[in-house]
Amino acid sequence: AVVSTQSTGSINHTSAFLISEEKLDRKALRALCWIPVTCFTKDSVRIAANCWEWTVSKRPEFETHLLMENIAAWKWTVNRRMGLFSPTVACKRPVVTDNAVQELASLAPDCEPHRIWIQFLTQRFEVIKFKSAKRVELFTSLFHTTLPLTSHNTSILSNHISAIGPRFDFLHLGLLLLQNDIISNELNQSILRERIYTAILDYFCVSAQWPCSTTADCLRDVNVLNKFWDTLFHDKKYLKSILVPTTISPDAIQLTNGKLG
Repeated sequence: AVVSTQSTGSINHTSAFLISEEKLDRKALRALCWIPVTCFTKDSVRIAANCWEWTVSKRPEFETHLLMENIAAWKWTVNRRMGLFSPTVACKRPVVTDNAVQELASLAPDCEPHRIWIQFLTQRFEVIKFKSAKRVELFTSLFHTTLPLTSHNTSILSNHISAIGPRFDFLHLGLLLLQNDIISNELNQSILRERIYTAILDYFCVSAQWPCSTTADCLRDVNVLNKFWDTLFHDKKYLKSILVPTTISPDAIQLTNGKLG
């Protein structure tokens, strides 16, 4: 509790200091993005997200730098397999019993910090998507470095059922990034879409799991899935526009190989 209080004070004071300074203090900006990651609780990330919003509203010229540092901190949680990116541990009891549900709950990763973080990223994306190509590139980079192109034996995103809400909230943001026609490079679009679809299908590569969250959390996850399904359903019109012709000329193949190789 003492550490949490100290972290809370540090985040608030750092944000206030950053706003009050005439020029960007990069050390303060880095601290603002990394303090909540070092303790990584839902309270620390919630307070940090509020301070991030406060900072960019008062000093909009800092937003690009804040997003860059923010995404760097996000990637660190991916590499450290924290929260939403925790390794999935299979439940040893396939039969649904009270003991099995308790065991599954004990194996649940703490995804609340990432859930709050994703909400912040989604809000910022909605604000900047038509305003800044550079910031859109940062969001594109976030997905390219987070999601693999192919499914491996170990999933990057946790396949635990308690992670289903944050997982599909994050993938929903990826679909929004694709469907707003703000990524000019078609190859970039295709690769990003493949990463997202791979992550979608990867969730179903594990055995069925019984919900072990509270009723309120389950309802929240259902709302996320409904929102995700609506967005995914609309993606079919984008898929139709990028279908590869059944007959490709040798000259086109040679030209493509030359560009890629």
